[in-house]
Amino acid sequence: MDTRLIAANPAEVETECLVAFVLDHGSKDANGKDWKSEPRLALKDAALEKAVADVFASGEFTGKAYETVVLHRPQGLKAKRLMLIGAGKAKPFSHAEVRRAAGTAIRSLKPKMIKSCAFVIPELSTGAEDAVRSILEGALVADFDPDTYRSDRKDLSMKDITVVAPPSADHGCAASHIVFHFFHAVGGLDGDAAGIKGDAFANEAEHRFFRRALRFIAHHDQARFFVRALGNAPECSHL
Repeated sequence: MDTRLIAANPAEVETECLVAFVLDHGSKDANGKDWKSEPRLALKDAALEKAVADVFASGEFTGKAYETVVLHRPQGLKAKRLMLIGAGKAKPFSHAEVRRAAGTAIRSLKPKMIKSCAFVIPELSTGAEDAVRSILEGALVADFDPDTYRSDRKDLSMKDITVVAPPSADHGCAASHIVFHFFHAVGGLDGDAAGIKGDAFANEAEHRFFRRALRFIAHHDQARFFVRALGNAPECSHL
């Protein structure tokens, strides 16, 4: 799977499917019994809000956790499809909900034979870097196929995942850059393809963190080899 991080307006992204997170900002009714949903995008973007206005107004989509809907040829967007993925109630909304929702989106797209998609980074209280990491963790785990070596299997795996950051995001030395570095390294790509220059691991604490994170998602020999390489070369600052 190829992964990339871009800074762009979501409306300008050309992709098979643009994925946006939705939160339920609803509340209980006057009697305090029934819940009245109020879906809102997990980020502020005028073009996306216009594209989803009708489906939100219809009440067909509430933002409930793991709820999905796909809009074809969304108005005002260059993407062929727009998938809305519910991440549950607005409070609490953390990296855990982002990870689960991203995994749900991938599992929903794979049977449709959609091979590429782009996730719009949601606004997270812990920062964009945490959102990027959670999206990739959820997507990679969901894309894992235990039937890889079956002779009659259908290849449903994702080929390309893009994470879309706001154009104003500082993309220089953010932790998200390091996240993309080790995902590219797992895929056997040149580290600099992720746009990283200089030391990827600033200190031993960061080194241990990413080694543990990578071990958690390592599903094949190449990934395990990379983990061993990190474990055997703590002084290595850039692979």
